[in-house]
Amino acid sequence: MSTIADYVGRTVDVLAFLDADYEGLSSSKLTQELMTSGNGGYVATGIQKLAQRYLLELLTSTGSMIYLPNRGSIFMTEARQGFWKTAADVRQSFNVSELTVRSNLLAEELPTDPADERYAGSTLDTISVSVDSVLIKITLTSQAGIKRELIAPITISPERTI
Repeated sequence: MSTIADYVGRTVDVLAFLDADYEGLSSSKLTQELMTSGNGGYVATGIQKLAQRYLLELLTSTGSMIYLPNRGSIFMTEARQGFWKTAADVRQSFNVSELTVRSNLLAEELPTDPADERYAGSTLDTISVSVDSVLIKITLTSQAGIKRELIAPITISPERTI
């Protein structure tokens, strides 16, 4: 249980990707929802805030935000365009996108931000490709050395060949 003291000196974000740990479940799969029945939503700080910033940057297509045309990456664009035919294709797309995500995240951070909310790196650990989806597992690391596993299921076009 957190207290007001946990938020002193921090900014908070509305939690968009609800981690099952918040609900006391054993899964670490993220669900995208601002509120669930019975609560008014959550806020994010620390590694959870960094994880959310990271996923939003990775899963936003470059050029899709009118007033922030350089935000996002090519990751989802390539998924939608059917470029992902194998795990190697997903890895290549991730590696290129990670450079952009890194640059964008570091550009918005301040030296005064808490170390657990500042980006240090990410690795794509596993890729599972099926006919209509890709499941990726990423390890995200903060400047404080805190690691967080992110699991992202991504629906892809079933017309492609594997």
